[in-house]
Amino acid sequence: MSAAGSVWNKNSWHWEEKNYGKWAEEHIGSLLTSFTLDGPHGTIRLHNPTVNGEASVSVRKGKRIAAYEYKLDCQWSGEAPSGEAVNGTLAVPDFSVESVQDDDYEVRVNVQTSSDAATALKEYLRKDGAKKLRAHLRQFHDAINTAESEPDRLEADKKRREEELARMQAAQQTTGEAKLKMLEQTKAEEARKREAKAQQPPAQAPAQAPAAEAPQRIEAQPEGKGSVWNVNSWQWEERPMTQWAEKHLTHKLQDTQLTLLDGSTSVSLLDPKIKGDASSSIRKGKKLLVFDLSLTVAWSATRREPNGDFMADAKGRIEVPDFSSESLGDIQVKVTCDQKEAPREIINQAMRKEGVDQLKTILLSFVDEMRQA
Repeated sequence: MSAAGSVWNKNSWHWEEKNYGKWAEEHIGSLLTSFTLDGPHGTIRLHNPTVNGEASVSVRKGKRIAAYEYKLDCQWSGEAPSGEAVNGTLAVPDFSVESVQDDDYEVRVNVQTSSDAATALKEYLRKDGAKKLRAHLRQFHDAINTAESEPDRLEADKKRREEELARMQAAQQTTGEAKLKMLEQTKAEEARKREAKAQQPPAQAPAQAPAAEAPQRIEAQPEGKGSVWNVNSWQWEERPMTQWAEKHLTHKLQDTQLTLLDGSTSVSLLDPKIKGDASSSIRKGKKLLVFDLSLTVAWSATRREPNGDFMADAKGRIEVPDFSSESLGDIQVKVTCDQKEAPREIINQAMRKEGVDQLKTILLSFVDEMRQA
């Protein structure tokens, strides 16, 4: 399904993420309070919802990517056929894209009163009610997956892009006309000087040594430098960097050795696999990195005594599923270990702490190098 990014994001090609947290909390809360259950065991309604988590909608290569993960809590009140009032709590510990798509997430139901009617009403909500609640909450999944794709929004986005293109073309035309006028003035001035020189009598005195040429001023280069046609690097211009990123990060990981446990353990990173996209863009003289990578790499560690005697070894894998320009503040690293015996478990624990910290430092260093490339 098509998606609309910002005006600068032509054809919604680059990765762009938008926070939908507030919208999602209000939408989910509204769905919970509008849910009712009527049947032979009584009537049940939900109220006082609490929605904790996050939601976002991203665009990349014209495609929409919705992501959300929430924990839902609310109270429920019911009335048994006998007229008895029953109260309790309901919780959904994992309300996320994956669990909603699989339609298998848990709905926990508790009751605050003890009676046969209360127990019957609780079981009614836990079984039949949970199925109907999942179907009811499915509306949120459908809504967030179309949030960036409404026809009106896409049409408005198309109009904004057309206006931006018209402004850019007008600016380019104005710039071109100004350059042409300057060129014509320069040619006229040079012709006037040549004509005046031709009318002057021959000089009688020895020619004076030409005055020293004034030093030329060197203009500072902008942070980002575009192509020759891109005057002052003002227009949007993108340079693909996927191959550079894959090759450079592969070599960087292979050439790095981690040191753990006060220097007693050395770790080599082996067979890195890098996937994804990377690009460097210029806009208004500024460089913008846009990358969305994932990586896996094997690790092999050896621990030795201070005198060099062997103590233990261990190996495993490292996964970074989301290494992107949007996740630099919270890079998630998963470390798995092939063996868990006591001597090796010490190395494994160090890899999950010290090793992860050192790997994050390496990745951030790589980003700095990509900015300078």
